[in-house]
Amino acid sequence: MKIVSLVPSITEALFDLGLTENEVVGRTKFCIHPQDKIKNVAIIGGTKTLILIRSKPSSRTLSLPTKRKM
Repeated sequence: MKIVSLVPSITEALFDLGLTENEVVGRTKFCIHPQDKIKNVAIIGGTKTLILIRSKPSSRTLSLPTKRKM
């Protein structure tokens, strides 16, 4: 499964759970931890402005969005 994480805390948790850059394939510019593991993960924009053309879509991609506060 390929995961695109849009929340910094979730990005960090995914790596803490043992996932690698082979599974976490996209992140926002705010997802900066763990520094040693995210360096090869593509940046797909910010939390509100995504550049999805950079990610390679597949039928098994999971995006983890954040709940928007009003």
